[in-house]
Amino acid sequence: MTALGGEENVELVEALAETRVRVEVKDSSKVDVDALHRAGLPAAVEVSPGTWHLIAGLEAEQYGTAMNRRLASIA
Repeated sequence: MTALGGEENVELVEALAETRVRVEVKDSSKVDVDALHRAGLPAAVEVSPGTWHLIAGLEAEQYGTAMNRRLASIA
């Protein structure tokens, strides 16, 4: 979550298809693509302002679930 600008910057997380996680953020300038790569994600692409697709491979569903659990725990 830190690489996405922290929990407070993340508005929505959902798994897409089999290999991607869509993340909507408040401020894209806080997204650290290099940190996402270091965390094991092969790619992160801003598909529209504030909307990112994280390429997570076949673990996309697990990534999405874990991210949503973390967001729910701080809400």
